[in-house]
Amino acid sequence: MKDYYQILGIDQLTSKPLVRIAYSVAIEYALAHKLGEESTKDINTAYAILKSYRLRIRYQNAKSTRKTDAKIQSIIEGIDSNSNSGNLKLTRTASKRILEIKYILKSLVFEIYVFILYLISSTLGDILGIMSSGVSFFSSVIFYFGILNLWANWLNPAYSILAILLSIGILVWFLSSFQRNVIRSITNKHKSQNQ
Repeated sequence: MKDYYQILGIDQLTSKPLVRIAYSVAIEYALAHKLGEESTKDINTAYAILKSYRLRIRYQNAKSTRKTDAKIQSIIEGIDSNSNSGNLKLTRTASKRILEIKYILKSLVFEIYVFILYLISSTLGDILGIMSSGVSFFSSVIFYFGILNLWANWLNPAYSILAILLSIGILVWFLSSFQRNVIRSITNKHKSQNQ
């Protein structure tokens, strides 16, 4: 069984929004560089399996026990048969920029529960153990500090704006490094197939 995490250049703890971004980057790169039908089929199969947490667990169980899972096998066969008949349809996702903006907004605005968990948690390690990446946690802490500073006026309001921009900058940097890893993984896989 192929390593679909490696095909998309992600790890097992990657969140759903980042899986969508990885798919968007991977398929865009594969089509732009004409990597071939086999690569696009592998990317499509990887996304079809890894976009759902339930399928991801089934895939991990099948991979660790080296047994075939009927649902995973049907997805692979469906993509293979569509590819052989020339009907391979790429899964539609929103544009990469829209996915990035949604990820940044979700990380900054909708993850206030992580900040609250940090405040009531006994150790920082507990929180970082829950999350796949501490990047969104630290950027959300900086973001909420900036928002609270604007409201409470502890420091000069210019520092609040800088903190908010810093938190957005951290997430943009994280997304760009994430995309570089996805592209690096695809090119390495493509080079190994050609050898």
